Amino acid sequence: MERVEQERIVCACLQVTERRLREAVEGCGVRTVCELIRATEAGTGCTACHHRLESCLTRWSSPPPPLREPAAESYASPPA
Repeated sequence: MERVEQERIVCACLQVTERRLREAVEGCGVRTVCELIRATEAGTGCTACHHRLESCLTRWSSPPPPLREPAAESYASPPA
């Protein structure tokens, strides 16, 4: 059963499997859909698999990924 899960294709356009996604999440510390896309190129074709990428992150992340990526302005220093 483990082999079937690992060979299941999540991104049909680029033939990215659950195994590749899981390796990125568990082995490389990927925490967001954007990071998962950069690490695996999944989701760069038609983008229909983005909801499945998010589902994979939720399943394999510990603790679960943030709901949204922080906005750039959240890193700005407070006014002096």
